[in-house]
Amino acid sequence: MNFLRLPAVRALLGNIAETTLRDHIREGLFPPPVRHRGVSFWVATEVERTQMAIVLGYSDKDLKAFVQKLIADRPRLFVKLGDSHD
Repeated sequence: MNFLRLPAVRALLGNIAETTLRDHIREGLFPPPVRHRGVSFWVATEVERTQMAIVLGYSDKDLKAFVQKLIADRPRLFVKLGDSHD
């Protein structure tokens, strides 16, 4: 599993402003970062899958549901890794 820090996520999204990214997260349109030992990072597959949903034209309602499913699946992902997250 690969992880991305903020600059990489912004670059993948066309160098959007950090405030725009934070707005999308707050609105439920983009998965929030995971914090582990005081470090924030995004799960690369979540970013890629969310980008694909956007490209495919998901409505805001469908995108929010999709992002919620990604977040709900996180505990299963981290158990597979044998790691916990905080």
